[in-house]
Amino acid sequence: MKFFKELKNNPHLDIRYGKNNLSKNNIQSQLKILLFETVNIFDKIDIPCIIMHGSLIGWYFGKKILPWDDDIDIVILDEHREKLKTLHGYQNNNILIEVNPVIDTIKRDPNNIIEARIVCKNTGVFIDITNLSKGNIFHIGPSKTNQITKTFHLNKEYTNTDSFLFKPVSYNFDDHFDIRYHFIGKNKIEIRIKRKDVNKGWGLNLNLYGYDNKMNPLYNKNEINCFSPHYYPIADIYPLRKTIFEDINVYVPNNVENTLISEYGNNVLKPYYKNYIYIDGI
Repeated sequence: MKFFKELKNNPHLDIRYGKNNLSKNNIQSQLKILLFETVNIFDKIDIPCIIMHGSLIGWYFGKKILPWDDDIDIVILDEHREKLKTLHGYQNNNILIEVNPVIDTIKRDPNNIIEARIVCKNTGVFIDITNLSKGNIFHIGPSKTNQITKTFHLNKEYTNTDSFLFKPVSYNFDDHFDIRYHFIGKNKIEIRIKRKDVNKGWGLNLNLYGYDNKMNPLYNKNEINCFSPHYYPIADIYPLRKTIFEDINVYVPNNVENTLISEYGNNVLKPYYKNYIYIDGI
């Protein structure tokens, strides 16, 4: 079942609060207000708002919403997913924040690829939030016994003084796993999991989230993605760059051009689209 619902004749307006008589200028004005409020709230709990997808094209050419756009595309990194979940249900006179209950699942139907939504209660305009990662998921898999050991190669080198944390992806409250690891050296780690509850055998296709001792994602792949899906080399995303978009403090990927080309192709960097031509910030 689809969690977030929109007006039938306008997929960028919330079904409960949407107003059909909004002009493009009205929508873009509300988006700017909504982005300001979103960044203000996210800053308080240290979640960087990252401009991506179509909005990143707008940032590239003028740090503004594209003239034909009626949405703003925001992503967050996986290390901030738990913080995002704490915002579900928060609202004031202007906005409502909702987090999709499927946020912790790996496989989803196409109707539930949005992790969270910030809705303007006065107009129905909203900003969608998606999670950019999945590169820190360690696939353990099924087992015929109550324990399993697997070896993984990390995407960068660590030392014996580094420590790591692991968390099962979406499991029942009465499931208990004893997770231990052995750092073999450089970029190689062995993970050992033993089931400690009353269940016999493994009984599920287990995946783990991995983090380093600073709670940064522990990647065992060289790329990360969202559920759309769009895939990006990790080096093109990290480290994030602080910047402005519509005069609001936000973040963009480390290599904006590569990120755009990987999603849209080389033509995305050409300064024209249909009847629009980009000239000196306009």
